[in-house]
Amino acid sequence: MIKITMSYGSSRYCSLTNGRNPNSFSAMTQHVLKIEAEAVRLSKKERAELVRRLIATLDQGHDVDAEQVWLDEAERRLSSYQRGDLKTVPAEDVFDALLNNH
Repeated sequence: MIKITMSYGSSRYCSLTNGRNPNSFSAMTQHVLKIEAEAVRLSKKERAELVRRLIATLDQGHDVDAEQVWLDEAERRLSSYQRGDLKTVPAEDVFDALLNNH
């Protein structure tokens, strides 16, 4: 069991334990927790900018393999639709069902 405790405000802390030994996580996790503890002390504007920059580092380029997998899947679905192998539901019915159920 993993327990994550976070509190922000006047008492800022973050702890991550596995229910047995709080020091059993990797040094990387402890390093991340230290960075997080420092980051929460930034202003809201500074945190937003930091998040934007970190996300940008994750979204560099595109995954050619994933793109090909999705293209193949789209072609498979289109072929199934054209052969009549798929049960289709008009969009109007889908939206009506969503609106009536919520």
